[in-house]
Amino acid sequence: MTERTRRYWPLIAAVAIVLPFAGRAAAKPRPAQGAAAPKPPAKARAAKQDRSLSQPPPLSPPRPLRLPQVVEQTLPNGLRMVILEDHTQPAIWLRLSLPAGNVRDPRGLVGISDLAAALLDKGTSTRTETQIADQVDGLGASLGAGAGEDNLVISASGLSPYAQTLMSLMADITLHPVFPPGEIERARTRTLNSITAALADPGTMAEAALARRVFGDHPYGNFSAGSPESLQAIRREDLVRFHDTYFAPNAATLFVAGDLTAARAQELAASAFGAWERKSVPMPPPAPPRPSSPPTRPQITLIDRPGSAQTEIRIGLLTAGYADPMRVQGSVATAVLGIGQFDGRLTKEIRVKRGLTYGVASYFDRKSQAGRFEISTFTKTASTADVVQLALDEARKLSRVPVGQEELQARKDYITGTFAVSVATPAGVLTRLIPAVLYGGGPADLTLYTSRVQAVTPLQIAAVMQGLSLAGPQVVLVGDAKAIEKSVSALGRVTKIPADSLDLSSPTLI
Repeated sequence: MTERTRRYWPLIAAVAIVLPFAGRAAAKPRPAQGAAAPKPPAKARAAKQDRSLSQPPPLSPPRPLRLPQVVEQTLPNGLRMVILEDHTQPAIWLRLSLPAGNVRDPRGLVGISDLAAALLDKGTSTRTETQIADQVDGLGASLGAGAGEDNLVISASGLSPYAQTLMSLMADITLHPVFPPGEIERARTRTLNSITAALADPGTMAEAALARRVFGDHPYGNFSAGSPESLQAIRREDLVRFHDTYFAPNAATLFVAGDLTAARAQELAASAFGAWERKSVPMPPPAPPRPSSPPTRPQITLIDRPGSAQTEIRIGLLTAGYADPMRVQGSVATAVLGIGQFDGRLTKEIRVKRGLTYGVASYFDRKSQAGRFEISTFTKTASTADVVQLALDEARKLSRVPVGQEELQARKDYITGTFAVSVATPAGVLTRLIPAVLYGGGPADLTLYTSRVQAVTPLQIAAVMQGLSLAGPQVVLVGDAKAIEKSVSALGRVTKIPADSLDLSSPTLI
């Protein structure tokens, strides 16, 4: 199946299903055998032809997101609650955010936050793993946890009549996990296998190396799953200590969305979490420092994989975090540069015009304290230097030449359209609401997002790009060094590292 067929397959399938029924519904009596079918009047034929040649109707103006009232409350033990009532269906979504993300992993124990999250529902002081799983399955619900860069989030969802049971289960795995030794070993083995498989992929290797180059020695640069050395070093007492240190009600936020009143949500939370005792939680590491004198040429890290037929390419720069006042303008800038099917400039220049890659994108990855701007692509070995140069040229051009209004409006419409789809469900709203509440301007980041996008100007996009150190970005290449080193050395300073010597725990990668 070709790429074009894959892109339009859902539409083709839908038409194939609908047409037979549409044909039956619109069928009219056939003329008698041998009789000529009557022709529509000439005027009707002309109108039909005009319609077939006309353009699709213009998009209606994007509408702002209208959230139900968001209620914020705080329990006596300091647990913050953010409640979003939605009674359109009998379901609820719960998210408990804790300051136990990857950024809190101690040096030498990288991966402990991911491991802790994976083990929370593997048994508590009152329930075995099997009992937890059976109870969740019996409710037709879901329960689990995952660690991100800044926070560990425990999630539960199910029908609203089971809200009390869901809240109780969530509280149990939050407050009383026992980290069974057998489960620790199984989780350790699974993670070690997944790390080996992940880093065998050159794309994953390039992403991990770029994070280390951009964030330096800061924990944001860690490969969050850990390394074989760090995972082998983690003991049960380390997991217990990590839990005791960072799981605290006064540092946590409970998000509740769905078919539950604010009063009932507070009542259930107080019953489930009320006995959770306050404690002092250490502050996260300070934000990674900006270089006092940014490099004036690209800093190229060439990870050598002899015999590779293509090169993975990552270009990155340190930026401000989620609270950056130019965050929305940055999103529009990267939409112009490289997001959204074939309409981004990078795709047009590198794929459509020259056929040098299958896919290319640019984006800002915003965390609590810092972020990174990134361009991501790949190409055949012989065109590596050309693709790096083309990508940098397009990014730099956007900082110098204001984007045209027609192009800009098309990209704004793309962003607001994808945003509308992403917040079409309560779970989708929560995904956007959590960082807005924890790091940004709260619900207004969602309700004003569409209008803020539409207000972005060409000069603001240029200003965003001018704020990046595009003269000397970090560039990571994973490919055959023998074939590409000479050509890429003309672009900047090259550091070559054999793939089998790559050390993701080191700021120098070796």
